[in-house]
Formats: sequence, structure tokens, C-alpha cells
Amino acid sequence: MALNATLMKTLIKTKIESATGNAMPDIADTVWQAVCEGIIQHFISAGIVSSLVVGTSATGGPVTGTATGTIT
Repeated sequence: MALNATLMKTLIKTKIESATGNAMPDIADTVWQAVCEGIIQHFISAGIVSSLVVGTSATGGPVTGTATGTIT
């Protein structure tokens, strides 16, 4: 699933409102949207993912390695 600033904003706003019991003002939508867009922009431009890959070879033995990629 691709990163989504609007979804992230909604989740953050919902969590804050749930934790405080208070509705956030309308300006919060604009502020949190900008914050989430900035976070996602940073993840995409600077993020590199590295992972250990484990599998089975054609002969049935274990195979391990690493994989890298970028965040979208």
C-alpha cells in the first residue's frame, strides 16, 4: 500500500481527538495535512528499505539473502 497523507492525517486527528475527548478545530485538517505530506515526502526521498529474505532453493535447501528497495 502506498503512503497516503490524507489517510495519515485522518488517523492522527482521530487518535488525538480520542485521547483528549475534544474535537480539533478545522485548521487542524490543514496543519496535519501539511505535516503528513512533509513526513511522506521525506520517507520517499530518503527512505531505503532493507530486508532479510528467506526461501527454499529448487533443490529444497534453504536460501537466504538481502533485498533493498525504495518507499513509494
